[in-house]
Order: sequence, then C-alpha cells, then structure tokens
Amino acid sequence: MKTQTTKLKKKEINMKCKHIRSVKPLTPAQCARVLAAAEGEMRGLVLAAMTTGQRIRDLVRLKRGDVDLSKGMIRFSLAKTGRELVLPMDPLLCGWLEEQMRPSTTVSLFPELSRRGSIAVGRMLQKLGKKAGVEVNALTFRHTVGQALMEEVKRRLG
Repeated sequence: MKTQTTKLKKKEINMKCKHIRSVKPLTPAQCARVLAAAEGEMRGLVLAAMTTGQRIRDLVRLKRGDVDLSKGMIRFSLAKTGRELVLPMDPLLCGWLEEQMRPSTTVSLFPELSRRGSIAVGRMLQKLGKKAGVEVNALTFRHTVGQALMEEVKRRLG
C-alpha cells in the first residue's frame, strides 16, 4: 500500500513539473501584444505582473497602502511564504498607478479583480492571451521576469 501511495505522489509531482516546464516566457513583442489587449484594472495587473514577476494571487491582494509612488516602491505580503517583499516599480507601472490612485473609497488596488479572486483572474488572463494571440496563464509573467533576470545576470557576469 505504501508503494502505491509513493508512486501516486511521484506521478502527481511529475505532472506538476511538466505543467511548470510547459510555461514559456514571453518575448518583448508578445508582452506588448498582451498589454495592448488589456484594459482597465487588467492592464494594471498585467503591468504589475510583467514588471515584478509576482504571483497573481499576491497581485490581486495588493492594497493602496502597499504602493509608495513618491519612492517608486511596491510592497508585497507573499501568501505562499508569509514574507514581506519590497520592489522598485517600473515607470510604466508607476504611470498607470498615478492615473488610478486618485482619491477613492476602495482599499484594494484592483478592487474588481480582487473580488473575483486569483483563480478567476487566471482564467481572465488566459482569455486575454487568446485575444492577443499569445498563450498566457497565471505563471507566464513570473517565468518571463525570471528568464529576463537570469539573462541579465549572465550578461553581467560574462
């Protein structure tokens, strides 16, 4: 019985690993197409995902208080690890946030998307990708940022 359980766990892990390996980072042109197709809060979420690489569930949980436009920084409370992470913001994201951060009664940075939840937002991202002609899922932007960071490290180290 124990052997069967171990085999099942290995099979589940292999299936998860195959799914993760199948996520392909986007090219700059693909990123531009996805961004061009995005509107409203989804545009802000895509900008944040493309420039920070953070998980969708951490992005939809962002509050207005997590953003410091004067310093150009954004603070994440990571759901998976419980850690706090502060990152610099890309100028495109800062620009979008400045437009959106007008006085408001909402606490959430992405109120409509946070109401829907990260699973629904992941499905919305897939639909957005289809609209843009690009395969996109909840991990795509995370992998895209990860690859860009690895290429930068390689470039710097020679």
